[in-house]
Amino acid sequence: MRTVDIREQEIFLEAIEIASPIARLDYVFQACGDNINLRDRVQQLLSLQNNESFILDREVTLDQAGNIRTDQSEVSDLTGVTVGKYHLVRQIGSGGMGDVYLAEQKEPIRRRVAVKVIKLGLDTKSFIARFNAERQALAVMDHRGITKVYDAGSTATGRPYFVMELVSGEDITLFCDDSRLNLEQRLSIFGELCKAIQHAHQKGLIHRDLKPSNILVSKKDGEFVSKVIDFGVSKATHSRVPGQTDLTRLACMIGTPDYMSPEQTDTQGNDQDIRTDIYSLGAVLYELLTGSTTFELEGLKQKNLLSIREIIQTRAVEAPSSRVAKLVDSKPQVFRDRGLEPKELASALRGNLDAIVLKCLAKDRAERYPSIAELAADLERHMNGDHVTAVRPSPIAYYVRQFKKHKWLLSISSAVVTLLLVISFISLRSANNATRFAEKAIEAEGLAKQRLNQLVVARRDAQLEKSKSQSFEKRYWEKEHTYRNEGAVIAAIIDFNQLRLNPGEFYGITISPWLRSQLAIRFENKIAYLVPVSKKDTSILGDTVLLRSIEEMQRIEFGPTSELLAETLDLLGEKYLNSGRYDLAIDTLRNSLYIHTENDKASEQRLRAMILLSKSLKLNGASSEAESYLPTIRRNLEKLPADSRLHGLVSELEAAESGKSQ
Repeated sequence: MRTVDIREQEIFLEAIEIASPIARLDYVFQACGDNINLRDRVQQLLSLQNNESFILDREVTLDQAGNIRTDQSEVSDLTGVTVGKYHLVRQIGSGGMGDVYLAEQKEPIRRRVAVKVIKLGLDTKSFIARFNAERQALAVMDHRGITKVYDAGSTATGRPYFVMELVSGEDITLFCDDSRLNLEQRLSIFGELCKAIQHAHQKGLIHRDLKPSNILVSKKDGEFVSKVIDFGVSKATHSRVPGQTDLTRLACMIGTPDYMSPEQTDTQGNDQDIRTDIYSLGAVLYELLTGSTTFELEGLKQKNLLSIREIIQTRAVEAPSSRVAKLVDSKPQVFRDRGLEPKELASALRGNLDAIVLKCLAKDRAERYPSIAELAADLERHMNGDHVTAVRPSPIAYYVRQFKKHKWLLSISSAVVTLLLVISFISLRSANNATRFAEKAIEAEGLAKQRLNQLVVARRDAQLEKSKSQSFEKRYWEKEHTYRNEGAVIAAIIDFNQLRLNPGEFYGITISPWLRSQLAIRFENKIAYLVPVSKKDTSILGDTVLLRSIEEMQRIEFGPTSELLAETLDLLGEKYLNSGRYDLAIDTLRNSLYIHTENDKASEQRLRAMILLSKSLKLNGASSEAESYLPTIRRNLEKLPADSRLHGLVSELEAAESGKSQ
């Protein structure tokens, strides 16, 4: 009996996934190189594939050396077999490594699940490690947009399997076309998909095979629900998942050509990071918008691997608006499915969407979005009618947007004047209140203009003195940053004061002394007096409304990864925590900690956010996740002075931990 080594298996298994015989043969020659014996053995296996005696279709297991050997006691199709607590009803899918079965679980609860079992003949050490890597990748993630893992085990003959959520749905592109969704609905579904992939990236995993068939969409309770499946070729961003084989070392391309990034076609094993997934998402978005792939798949199938690689690495991607303009005669259904005329669809794609898609599909990954969060933020800006970072703005467009953005200041001024005239005929007291508010609004507007003038002066002075000393330039940027932040907070306070005078549930809304003291500290008491304060620290609604308004203004002014934004989220998360709204505190503090980490801030602010998050998780019942932060917290706490207030926060957290254990 001849044994099959690991290298031979992996080249063979990649080869059988290639439909074109010419492309398959070309791949075998590329992968085997000068090793003629290895090439002959792989070709022998490929020739056996067409016969009934094909080794991987027969009953096989591993011998003691870890190689494949014939075992007549096992069959490849497990339909009707019971493994563990799960009865396999029928096979519903098959991938490169495993077969997926619809299964019924009868205890301890009755439900239908999906069971993925490693394919017969692939149970060698390397493929078991790869199979387990997918299982581990899914197990560490907890997001509604990613398939959940429930259980794992091995069959009676030792083939590993894992049990996961049974996902119903349709390929994302087919679902959108069958449902005839418009562009806004498609972008909304894609935005939820981005959140799921961002969660995977935050867990340290790159999917590497994002394509429509791995993104299933369904409609439940009137909402569109998307699920990402098949992490079979995922890769850890930092350290490898325990037991995972390094597939990028093979002389092969991992993925599906129409959705593969240029770096995935590099058979030398160059690094692949999260921007690989951003490229694939761009290819999926391209197809959602245009009804066609970036490079026509049928054309690729007729070429060898070298030609495919050259196309992906060098051929420029046609802009979506240009592509749809050519589909009027060949694919009229594209326009029907999106509910738009050809000119309307081309016009809707031209500009922002063209720029966003092409930025995702840049050949040089340094030119792509640095994170999924930045891609999602640009899409949200497009849907809100704001400027997207992928498009370099013209001066005229910039001033038009600024006018639209701040025209509410004129509306507020007009409304205040009208309100003063009306109230003066009703009540002197009401007139006085309105007058005080008008004065504050005018004073705030004047302060904003003063800050703007100071910014102009600072810019002029800095430019004049730059040649004398680089320190002047640094001071200028610090001043500009400060004035921009103060302007954003003043705008948020004006919104808050306008809101509190509107009739309804917000009438008379104020903030707590605690929040006012925080504003006084951060802005040297320049801004705190502009917002009314309650006598007691009970103004939960006012604090959260104002903080969320400040968060929105800072996000617009500085972007989604600003350290100033993170500081505001820290305050908001602490407010939610102290008011017992632990779920909101957890979401807010997670976002804050992510921004601190993205900015490489090994500071007390980042440590404080981590402590508050751990405390919120603890109080919300997620003890194990809360405890996972403690080693990092203790390690960083040792570097702080003994009089740091963070020592007290950690003592409270550890006291709560100790009280539970007793």
